[in-house]
Amino acid sequence: MAPLPTPRRRRSDADAPSAATQRWLALVGAALVLAFAAVGWVQYRQVGLLSESVRYEGDNLSWSFFQLESQYLSLRDALREVRRRPAGTPPLTEAEAAELRQRFELFASRLPLVAPDRTQRFIDLGAGHAQVLDRLATFVQQHEALLGEAASLPIDAAGVLPALADLTPLNEPIHDLTLLANQRIAEQIGQRNDAARDQTRLSIVLSVLQCLLTLAFAAISARQFRVMGRHRQQLENLADNLQQARHDADEARHDAESASQAKSAFLANMSHELRTPFNGMLGMLALLEGSRLDADQADQVRTARASARHLMDLLNDILDISKLESGRLEIAPHPIDLHRLIGEVQVLMLLAAESKGLNLAVSVAADVPAGVVADGKRLKQILFNLMSNAVKFTDRGQVRLTVTADGLSGAASPDHVPLHFAVSDTGIGIDEAVQERLFERFAQGDASTSRRYGGTGLGLEISRSLARLMGGDIAVRSQAGAGATFTLMLALPACVPPQAEALPAATALQAGSGPALDLLVVDDHAVNRKFMAILLGRMGHQVRLAANGAEAIDAVRQQAPDLVFMDVHMPVQDGLAATEALRLLPPPAGTVPIVALTADVFDDTRARASAAGMDDFLAKPVQPDAIEATLARLFGDRARVQPADPAPVDHTLPTRESPMTPPAHPRHPSPPPPAAQPAAAATAAAAPRRFKASDVATHLDMAVIGDVCVGVSLAGYQQLLAGFLAADAASLRQLTQALDDGRSADLKALAHAVKGAAASLGLRAIRGLAAETEQAGLGYDAAQCRAVAAQLQALVADARALCARMGFLQSR
Repeated sequence: MAPLPTPRRRRSDADAPSAATQRWLALVGAALVLAFAAVGWVQYRQVGLLSESVRYEGDNLSWSFFQLESQYLSLRDALREVRRRPAGTPPLTEAEAAELRQRFELFASRLPLVAPDRTQRFIDLGAGHAQVLDRLATFVQQHEALLGEAASLPIDAAGVLPALADLTPLNEPIHDLTLLANQRIAEQIGQRNDAARDQTRLSIVLSVLQCLLTLAFAAISARQFRVMGRHRQQLENLADNLQQARHDADEARHDAESASQAKSAFLANMSHELRTPFNGMLGMLALLEGSRLDADQADQVRTARASARHLMDLLNDILDISKLESGRLEIAPHPIDLHRLIGEVQVLMLLAAESKGLNLAVSVAADVPAGVVADGKRLKQILFNLMSNAVKFTDRGQVRLTVTADGLSGAASPDHVPLHFAVSDTGIGIDEAVQERLFERFAQGDASTSRRYGGTGLGLEISRSLARLMGGDIAVRSQAGAGATFTLMLALPACVPPQAEALPAATALQAGSGPALDLLVVDDHAVNRKFMAILLGRMGHQVRLAANGAEAIDAVRQQAPDLVFMDVHMPVQDGLAATEALRLLPPPAGTVPIVALTADVFDDTRARASAAGMDDFLAKPVQPDAIEATLARLFGDRARVQPADPAPVDHTLPTRESPMTPPAHPRHPSPPPPAAQPAAAATAAAAPRRFKASDVATHLDMAVIGDVCVGVSLAGYQQLLAGFLAADAASLRQLTQALDDGRSADLKALAHAVKGAAASLGLRAIRGLAAETEQAGLGYDAAQCRAVAAQLQALVADARALCARMGFLQSR
């Protein structure tokens, strides 16, 4: 049985090529390579020659030089013809001048076709070529003003005399250049033809040799195909297996990515949904804390506010994590006052440190620049997280923030300053095992630490991610029981620190006594117009009103105002189209500053407003401070008026609702309009239900209401609110009627008007329903329209009753 392996070894040896076969195969292969290289070189040369010939034929240099000379002669003859006109003859007619200028343009258009940078790839005409072209170009530049296509000067015999004098001496150089070009081109054609013929002969010889070598190589290689076939089958099987494995891995990775994206989207949506009621809860608790409470109640309210703030911080962390995972968290660098930012962080942390009896110290080195370019919000968030952790895990001693400018090597550029923010404490410290996973999500210390100090384990991961997005990093140095030092390292560009914000514009307005501004307010909703009229009137300015873009254009044509506040979405003609039309008017109407007013604050809307010609952009609900700042920026001292009484409002423009009168001075508040008083009284009388504190956050935005009351006084807000919630208010009535009739095509525009007015008045629930209707109303069927109408009527009734209960609607 021992000899059995021998046949297998012999079959294996037979499958492998012999040494002689390998030598012959190598020799034939080398010869083939040389033959292929030679053939490739010959073909490359042939392709080059053919390419030059094709380019030459395409460029048609000979014809280009001929055209240059031909156009030169045509232009010279035309100028001579004009020169021969008798003295006193009128200038050329428009048609004759156009024909002469066309000849000039044709002559000028020939120059680039024969320029040296175009022809030197094919022929070399010497230095004289460039000299002639320079003289021709100089001629064209000198006489472009008279003979150019865009020229408008009259052409007469005296006017063309300089051009003819400059052109005539160019005849002989152009003719010589044309002859030289034709001669050189003919020589090169002959040379290329000879080279192509030689290359063709050599290609034939090499092709024959290549065929012989190929046959020899094929004969030697034929016997190897059987082995290669077996190997190929094995490789195909292996490739199929690998392909299946890769497909399975791709599916698994795709499923994991989809799960991660779904989780991030869920966290983002839930964070946004939960933030709204928490904001309302914090606002209500703040109002409750300011009311008359006994000691126990005050302590309970403070505890509730602290818990709510903690939950809000947790939601913010979850939202930041979801943004980081989805790549939607962006850094927005801008000039900041670094010293002021550090002081703000110190003030925020001082109360927490003092409540635990800790000493909070902050030191900034002298070489730290006052101004840097960074995302101030995110930098403050990182420092606040680090210092909050330091205070939380320190029971006695101190927490220190040290800022130096020498803690980072290898700055991104010479303009970047290496900064080192070190937050150190004397707390419990961190052992090495915990440090290794400290920046991982939900990482905590041991179980006892987690139970004692709490926390989610998100702050450090968010802080390090933000630091890396800003081009830096965070490091930690600590020992168990010996405190910890967290170091934020950033390289930031230095800059001039921004000036501290000036006092609010309202303060400055009270000191001035300049002339009132003439302001035009354009809005399709009467409540919004009335709000702006009252607000601007209380600032001491003259106000005119328009209900759409067409009325605004008519008003500006009659008398150009100092400024136009223009709503973007309006019927008849929207704000963008009206702005474009106004910009076509002659000054001063066409140069009036226009400020956009809209609840649509998306970036593309801002871009379209700017492209239409608007000068600024204010988002609804409009804040009085924002309007005053805009007026101060555009008009300076003219915006600083001292209103004795509200400026009258011009009601000459037609509106879709009854004329509006601005409220009286706040010292003498006027009652609501007569049409609104019965509604308010009826509402107050028909509101037996008891409201909960949560109803205020659901229906009202107290921050907006406070801003409006500051701008137009409580009496002014009551008047605006009564007008909007009145039973015969046009916007609510039209939207409700459209819903009752099932006219889904009209819902977008009508809901947008209600949304803007409700936002300006702080009616949160009505604004939310209107916004939802604006977005999805086109797809509503009749049943959905009726359901939304009933919901809208219920929200309006609740808003009336709640506002009456809170004193925002007056009753008799």
